[in-house]
Amino acid sequence: EGIPANAPSFFFGDRCVLPYAESFDDVSSLGRYTVTDANGDGSTWEYDDTEHCLHYKYHNVNDADDWAVTPAIEMPGDYMIELSFDAWCRTSTYPEEIEVTLGSGDPLSQSRILLARTTIDNSLPQTRKIGFTVPEGRYTVGFHATSGANNYYLYVDNVRLEAGIRRQVPGPVSQLTAIPAPE
Repeated sequence: EGIPANAPSFFFGDRCVLPYAESFDDVSSLGRYTVTDANGDGSTWEYDDTEHCLHYKYHNVNDADDWAVTPAIEMPGDYMIELSFDAWCRTSTYPEEIEVTLGSGDPLSQSRILLARTTIDNSLPQTRKIGFTVPEGRYTVGFHATSGANNYYLYVDNVRLEAGIRRQVPGPVSQLTAIPAPE
């Protein structure tokens, strides 16, 4: 028995439960995320009303150090969690870099790296998938733009978190009797 996988995101006040999906269909989607311009240069994650997604716009001088963090999502401890998202850059001439982390809130609490710093050099959306486990609790996923200065745009869309297969293993066999076949 598993948790249903094909359903919209559910919010109960400030609580969000799996499955979680964000397709950034309108600007209000960004309001559920915590956006942090960690290097304070004024260039950070924004809603892209042409692509209907999240994008990071480059800075001419500073390397990116900017976060878009999901709302806190309740995750079960006995399932493999599956994260997927689409990522791409404006043009392969200006590749971008991203890392994806797990934590309990703001960027400073993003203590577990789910996807190490990765170059994004495809100009069409490419789905990335990551599986991980956690103790039961509330967690946030951080999308950390880490591109070098003077690149172009980094895009993220279609963020999904689902409970996959159950991690529990069957208990030990007990009261087993072997009966030989008749000759």
